[in-house]
Amino acid sequence: MEWPTIDEARKYLRKFTIINKLCFLSVINESYRLRFKYEEEECSWGTNDRHTMILRGGNFDHNCLGKLDYGNRLTNAQWVANDYEEMVRDVKIVTPTDIITRIRRTYEVNINYYTAWNAKTICVERIIGCFDEGYSIMQELCRQVLLSNPGSIGKCGCDPHTKMWTGTCITFKASLDGFVQGCRPIVGLDGCFLKGKYGGQYLAIVSLDGNNGLFPVAFYLCRSECTKTWTTFLKMLAPFLTMHPSNLTFISDRWKGLVELVSQVYFPSTKPYVLFQAHVEEFQEGI
Repeated sequence: MEWPTIDEARKYLRKFTIINKLCFLSVINESYRLRFKYEEEECSWGTNDRHTMILRGGNFDHNCLGKLDYGNRLTNAQWVANDYEEMVRDVKIVTPTDIITRIRRTYEVNINYYTAWNAKTICVERIIGCFDEGYSIMQELCRQVLLSNPGSIGKCGCDPHTKMWTGTCITFKASLDGFVQGCRPIVGLDGCFLKGKYGGQYLAIVSLDGNNGLFPVAFYLCRSECTKTWTTFLKMLAPFLTMHPSNLTFISDRWKGLVELVSQVYFPSTKPYVLFQAHVEEFQEGI
């Protein structure tokens, strides 16, 4: 047998032992040679491989019964991720339970839920990147939005004292023009929780197009939904939303203080007619 790299040799031997219900120990595990033996002291199974990645020799005779149960410590999260990355890439909605079931059917080995969860996390980070890297390039993302879409809004807030991220607003020029030129004078305000590693809030402004379909205008990622974040978000969009030729009607879930906030930002000198509805199914399904 021959492999292109020593990593490929490690992967092959691990998969070989899992399929055959074995469990090996590393006697020598270096960058240029490998030597493994079966974990049972009485068993003579063993193999070794040097820097040429060619199997030099091995004893493949077993005088033991092997792994009689359905557990194997070699099936760690890293191995599961390497083996099922393509499945996670092709099937967008894969749960840890799906991975557990596939492992059991393919290799007749049971893995626990946390191993499957960690394996899925590794696959997702390989495919779309991790949360830490995403926050580190947030400012560059805003710069690229402004460079490739002149007239858009791309702002990333940062606390001047702690240097911690506070919020990011993204609005494309096409969305702003579409709202002014082709949407009804309706502005929907709502937010939801982010379920990622660091949590946070997703605030959105949507409208209705000529076919009464939801039209996304802008979104704002922030740490929490409060008066300060809504004020920042609405003030950034005020110069563009007020360009609509008709009087605006605002719809929201009547979050505490939002009625007064809209009045202060958009209608500072008059008493506006602002419509706030608690439950609007179309907006709840779309946001």
